[in-house]
Amino acid sequence: MLLYQFRKGTNPRRVIIYLAEKGIDVPRYELDYANGEHRSARYVNINPAGRAPILVTDSGLAITESAAIVEYLEELYPDRPMIGSDPLSRARVRSLERLGNDLIARGQLWLWNRTDAFPAKEPVPSQEMADRTHRYVSELLDVLEKEIGENAFLGRELINAE
Repeated sequence: MLLYQFRKGTNPRRVIIYLAEKGIDVPRYELDYANGEHRSARYVNINPAGRAPILVTDSGLAITESAAIVEYLEELYPDRPMIGSDPLSRARVRSLERLGNDLIARGQLWLWNRTDAFPAKEPVPSQEMADRTHRYVSELLDVLEKEIGENAFLGRELINAE
């Protein structure tokens, strides 16, 4: 296996943290985002979206997207489960994960429209769009707050208990 990563990226960090928590040693290749390596013909041939992370399996299959990579690794290394040990707990973790992804995406849209500091992402920032996405972000934060409640962890309990 080989993990193509960009340590500063939010999606690759999810896989990096997962690997560290599980104690899984996977060979890694650090992409040079600053020089556009993720957009190079060689890399786009592996992942047409030109994003990280990608896990290339021993059979040569490229798995994109951090959630899919984590789920694949969880199947290979089921000891000390990190995404639940039964169907209900796995469903809850996946549900909260998707809510978190939605929060990040909407938060980025808000930021890109709140300032003109990201012309590559939003060439013409819109205060109207910023206001609308801020409402969505607030709604998602309210849902997360309700879901977490007084629990110490998103999954209500530490799933990775040894």
